[in-house]
Amino acid sequence: MGWIKRDLFHQETTVSGFVWVPQPQFLDIILHPGKLPDNIIDEVPSYCNSELIQQGSRITLTVYDPFLETQRHQDQQEEENNDSLRYNKEEEDCGRFEKGSLRTNVDCSQCSRGVRPEIRRKTRSSSSDDHILTVPWVAHNPSVALPDPARVNEAFDLYIDVIRYIPDNATITKVRNEVHVVTTCVTGRLIHSGRDDVPDVLAFPVITSRARCPEFRYRMTVNVKGKVTLDPNALVLLRVNTVDSDTGKLSVIGNTVVSLFNKHGDLNVGGFQLKLRRGMPSKGQTLLTASSLNHHPMIPCCSLLIRLLPHTQDPVPPPGYLSGFYFTEDAEPNKSELEIISSFQQDKEFTVSVGDTAASLMSKEQTEVPCEQWTAWYEERLDERKHLPPQQPLEHLSIIHMVRYRQRAGLRIRISQVHGLKRDGSYANAFARLLKGGSALHLPEIAEFSGKDEKFLTRKHDFASLQRSPRWVDTSQVLHPNCDIHSVLLVQIFSINVVYTPDRSGQEPGQVTSRSGGEPEPNDLLQLGWSAIPLFDGPYVKTGVHNAPLFRGSPHANFLDYVISHSVKSAVDEFLHKKWLKLTKEYSSITIEVWDGHYFDDERIDLPVINDLLTVDKTNKFLKVQSNKKGKDMTQLVLQSLDHRIRKAGRNHPEYNREEQFFEEAMAETFCRLVESALMTTGYGPL
Repeated sequence: MGWIKRDLFHQETTVSGFVWVPQPQFLDIILHPGKLPDNIIDEVPSYCNSELIQQGSRITLTVYDPFLETQRHQDQQEEENNDSLRYNKEEEDCGRFEKGSLRTNVDCSQCSRGVRPEIRRKTRSSSSDDHILTVPWVAHNPSVALPDPARVNEAFDLYIDVIRYIPDNATITKVRNEVHVVTTCVTGRLIHSGRDDVPDVLAFPVITSRARCPEFRYRMTVNVKGKVTLDPNALVLLRVNTVDSDTGKLSVIGNTVVSLFNKHGDLNVGGFQLKLRRGMPSKGQTLLTASSLNHHPMIPCCSLLIRLLPHTQDPVPPPGYLSGFYFTEDAEPNKSELEIISSFQQDKEFTVSVGDTAASLMSKEQTEVPCEQWTAWYEERLDERKHLPPQQPLEHLSIIHMVRYRQRAGLRIRISQVHGLKRDGSYANAFARLLKGGSALHLPEIAEFSGKDEKFLTRKHDFASLQRSPRWVDTSQVLHPNCDIHSVLLVQIFSINVVYTPDRSGQEPGQVTSRSGGEPEPNDLLQLGWSAIPLFDGPYVKTGVHNAPLFRGSPHANFLDYVISHSVKSAVDEFLHKKWLKLTKEYSSITIEVWDGHYFDDERIDLPVINDLLTVDKTNKFLKVQSNKKGKDMTQLVLQSLDHRIRKAGRNHPEYNREEQFFEEAMAETFCRLVESALMTTGYGPL
């Protein structure tokens, strides 16, 4: 598709002459389109409109010396450890906080809402976890030395170090001049410990750490005196609580379970990166194991760093994540999570501290808290006993709202099926285009998406589906609209009135002609119905499997003007009442899958079914049509044009699959050409 050339070394003069040395640099440079030329040194790149990449396309590279980078991280870690010792000493001198890790300043004359100005400045300019900005995940380093494990009758320490990448609906965000905030804590319980007097885990984050990736300085010693023998099957169930950024309710981000000992009774010594999951073990489960949560969905990107170490008199400082100390194989991010982490890192709010988050939450809730009472407020705000009725469990955060919409990532749409078309014999496709909401019409566009009237056409069918209810198997399409709750996807269903004649040789696609025998014309494109669905839910994509009614004819111009400033449901109700919209007599409907663009097709979260628009009439009428499995399947469209021997064997004939591909290719190409011709005629531009 394209290429670049950059020099990675440069000459330097030394006492012994010239030497070549690496040239560390951050590059954002233009790609040359086309193949690599024979003479890469002298040939001047050319450009033509047929190239696969657009003129001005860029690539970003970072060039660095890994030895120097490792040394820099070691120096940084040493400096941070010294800062930590100095910081802890200052805390002891001013009598701040006791056992946990949420730190406030009693001397109000020296602080701003309990955080000293110099500490706040440090939080904004640097972090002990700067690698988060560049490294989303690090593999475990097997050469890292681990201490000898403790036994079930010996004391050990449980450390909670970091929560990595808290979701969007559990962190401070700024959307449409509204500030949404969160605070976090980790709670946990030892299960099957064999002891009733083991304390629960209750850890709070360091107030100067990043709210997106809060750090903890928490240690709990178990079996302090080493006089009891713990159950070798003992587990730790850890839960991360938060304040929901949208509702303000105390909620759960996720849970995780870790085994304390191996089958030999030795402590599972080391550091662990544990993925959080949405859900709790079943109440009917008799034996809780480390895999008891595996059937619950994972929280995207979010994980917990903990350590299990033999007890020491003084706490052991957490190792740097880049060291490879933690066992991380179970938390390796997939492609979608890497996309999400990249968006998190690019946010201006990425460096916002826990202290800033707490202050924002106080402000939002119109609560005035003296800085000497911050600790008590923080703990009280996350105390479920004070914020929930008795016996009522905490709700989990909405998993479909864990990633806020970002235009660069866009949203994904897959039109999966239409139900209950009027008659058999149609080869139908869906044409979809974006209707920008009224506010989005006046918002500035990102340059790479500017001026695009985003639209697409389905092309690939599941030929086992019914002709009256064709199913499509296209991959998702990514659109990049500005976020506007009134932006709409308009979908029109077309068929083509043509004749397909197979190629006599059977070696290539056949010919598509009009019924009169000539080239297909725009009049051969027949509209079977249309529908519309919303795309956004506040700052999020309206994620779900949308079932929407199909309307007769073409979209009414007044409806298109009205719907971009009103909800789709209210617009449909209004225009049905005025009889400017009419449902199809067959109660046809369409199914469209919509989700956030960060998630790839094979890694998306489970989509909820959304039937809101079917309530414009009796929902069960639409659902009954959807469940109807009677009628001819689409294979008959292929078979009817083939010779008798293939028609008799049907899909089982060895030549059928090839003929099906030829039929689809020829029909889809004709369909695309006719739709594009219609678009050009009406001024919408090509697909």
